[in-house]
Amino acid sequence: ARRNGLRIIGPSSMGIASPRPETRLQAALVDVALPAGGVAISMQSGSLGGSLLRKARDVDLGISWFVSLGDKSDISANDLLQFWEFDDNTTVVAMYTESFGNPRKFARIARRVSRTKPIVAVRTGSASVGAASSALYQQAGVIEVPTVPALLDFLPRLIVQRQEAGH
Repeated sequence: ARRNGLRIIGPSSMGIASPRPETRLQAALVDVALPAGGVAISMQSGSLGGSLLRKARDVDLGISWFVSLGDKSDISANDLLQFWEFDDNTTVVAMYTESFGNPRKFARIARRVSRTKPIVAVRTGSASVGAASSALYQQAGVIEVPTVPALLDFLPRLIVQRQEAGH
């Protein structure tokens, strides 16, 4: 795949979706009609991703992209951050991270992206072990929330605050 320029999400991914009018991509295992908006979501957990999509729909959270990374054999959260950094339709990035492939690279990219687009994250699994992980998020400018429900509660308020501030 790589030799031919094809990137792969997964394995163990539940897919991707983008409800934006110019994309209208629905390649996720959970068929949820989502409103288009500015929030890009990266999830490592496929099963949790389905619940998050349904809850996002229930709170009318506008989505630019939803990507379930799965086991990250090729595409990682770092790759998504780099893509969303230049995506004009993405204004906020939400992440559910269970592990870091390359923490230094993540910190460097997240620090750069968070200057213009807030990154809100739930950190679990090996990504939540130790003070170093917490310091990594703080230094990179990532806003950490404890749970996915807290993430879904926080995002609409963040979007309103950014709109009021003219962002």
